[in-house]
Parts: sequence; structure tokens; C-alpha cells
Amino acid sequence: MQLLKAANVELKSVRLDKYYSESAYMDYFDKETKVYVIPKKNATLNGSQKWKDTMKEFVQNTMNYLE
Repeated sequence: MQLLKAANVELKSVRLDKYYSESAYMDYFDKETKVYVIPKKNATLNGSQKWKDTMKEFVQNTMNYLE
């Protein structure tokens, strides 16, 4: 993330697989960056509101979310 900021790279979206799908990683990105996650099997709702909203979107409409 520091390298991206130093190079003035702005992300529109990012996909995090199960190895990086924790609530702490959501806080590294700006509000404008759309973060897609493939949650771990034991993922919880502990974390920021952005994490909770992402998990809600994943659970409620998984197929559309993954497209």
C-alpha cells in the first residue's frame, strides 16, 4: 500500500482472496475503492462498517457479488 501511494496509484477496485479477507485489510483502502472479498470459512462480522456491508452484500446475493 505504501508503494502504491508513493507512485500515486489510485485503485478503483480490488479483490481479496481468502488469505487477505480480514476486516483489518478493508481499512487500508479509501472509501472510493470497491473491495471484493472471498471470505474465509470462519469469517466474522467483527470490524469496520465497510467490512460488515461487504459481508452483507456477499451473503445476500452471492452470485451477483461474484460476477
